[in-house]
Amino acid sequence: AQVLHDMEGVIQYCERKEIDLVYLVGGAQIYELSLPYLSEFLCSSVDYDGPADTYFPKFEHLEWETVREEVH
Repeated sequence: AQVLHDMEGVIQYCERKEIDLVYLVGGAQIYELSLPYLSEFLCSSVDYDGPADTYFPKFEHLEWETVREEVH
């Protein structure tokens, strides 16, 4: 495993290793830190209206184009 402590470190590591595609799995803080660096992202949601203490960060202010949307 490789431990990296900030997004700049992730970017440098990927450039050095010639990695073109990275999947991030995190919590809200990881997602919030990564949003400005993304060229695309896959977003899934669950129809749930119960109690929760963590949410995906707001991203509507960024310019995104929906390429495909599926409802299951």
